Amino acid sequence: MAAVLFDALRLSLTLQEKGHFTSEQAETLARAFGEAIHEDLATKADLAILEAAFKVESGIVKAAIGSAKVEIASVRAEIANLATKAELAEVRAELKTASPN
Repeated sequence: MAAVLFDALRLSLTLQEKGHFTSEQAETLARAFGEAIHEDLATKADLAILEAAFKVESGIVKAAIGSAKVEIASVRAEIANLATKAELAEVRAELKTASPN
């Protein structure tokens, strides 16, 4: 992740002046915030990269879903065809038993 500007000295001074922190407390807290921000905070650029990757992946998923829909339609058609063949076989069997040979 990219670096984010953080003024630890300014935070430390503000904590001392307005928060009544000791110098040691303010410096420790400012250092901890600085480390956390530099290690864990995502920037707009980081988010843009993730967004682009997400769009690519979602496009792949959408294409797979479309392909699955086509396959499902094909299987449904095959099932309907099998049902029709089974019905035809029943009718043929009935005709054979009903016709005098």
